[in-house]
Amino acid sequence: MSRQNRPARIAVIVDDCPAARQTAAAAAQACGWEADLFASPDELFLLTSPPEFVSDLCVSRADAFLVSLDFPALVGCRLVNWLAASERWGSVPLAGITGRRERAPHLALDSSVPVLERPLSEDELSAFFEAAAAVEPRYPDLAGEISAKVSGLLSREVSRARRGDYPFSILIMRPALAFGAGDVPVIGAALLGDWNRLALRHACRSLRETDVLLDLGADGVLAALPFAGSAALQRLDTRLHDALRPVLRDLGSGCRARVSLATAGASFPEETQDWRSLFNLALDRLLAALEGRALRILPRAA
Repeated sequence: MSRQNRPARIAVIVDDCPAARQTAAAAAQACGWEADLFASPDELFLLTSPPEFVSDLCVSRADAFLVSLDFPALVGCRLVNWLAASERWGSVPLAGITGRRERAPHLALDSSVPVLERPLSEDELSAFFEAAAAVEPRYPDLAGEISAKVSGLLSREVSRARRGDYPFSILIMRPALAFGAGDVPVIGAALLGDWNRLALRHACRSLRETDVLLDLGADGVLAALPFAGSAALQRLDTRLHDALRPVLRDLGSGCRARVSLATAGASFPEETQDWRSLFNLALDRLLAALEGRALRILPRAA
C-alpha cells in the first residue's frame, strides 16, 4: 500500500493522568495520527489483568505505544517489557512516560525503551511520532493467524465442554449495511477495521470472565462462550446489540448506508458435535443474515 493510501497511524496511549493522555493525543493528532486512550493497562487487555498479559489487546492495530511507568507494582514496566518481547507487537515503536527524573525506579525496564518525562514536551512527543512514522509496520499474516487462533480456541473449548458435559456456544458479529435506491453498496476497508477495533473494546464489557473475543478480520468479531447454551446465547446477543449500538451509530454517520449489527451463533452439543461444523454453521447463518446486502470492500481513498 502506498503511503498516500495508507490509513492514519494509530497511537495507543496508556496513562492514568488525563492531562498526559490529552497532551500525547494532541501531539499525535498534530502529526496526522489517531489516538486510542486508556487509563490503565487493565483496559488494554481483553481477558486477563497484568502482570500475566496472556490475552490479546483490545486493539487490532497499533503503530506506536506510549505507556506510563508510574502505575503501582511496576505494572507499566511489565507492560512495556511484554510489548517489546511480543512476537506481534515487538516491532512497534514504544516509549515510557514518567514523572520521576531518575531511572533507578525503572531498572526493570528494557534498556532499549526511551523514557519521556512529565510534564510532556510537545517537541519530544512530535519527535517520537515522526520517528515512529518512519518505521514500516510488520504485522503478522492476519489470515493465517486468525485461522490458527480460531481452530486452536474452538477445538480446545469444544473438547473441554465435551469432557465437562456442559454447553458451549459461539457468536459472530459484523456490521450490516442497508442502502437506499440508487446508492452504490460500498463500505471502506478502514470503516470495517474501525468497527472491529471498537467492537472488541465495547463488547468485552458485556461478556463474562470466561468468555473470549477474537478479531476475524473481514468476517467480523467472534465471541466464544463456555457454559452457554442457546438460551444464554440469545440473552448475550441482546446485550451485545445494546452495547454496540453507539459504535454502529457513530460509524454510520460517515457512511451513506444505514449500519446495523448482523449476528449469528451456534451451540454445542445442541446443534453440532465438533468445532468445525460449529464454526461453519455460525458462518453460514451470518451469510444468510447478510444476504441481499452486497458489499464491496475498498481501500480508503488518498
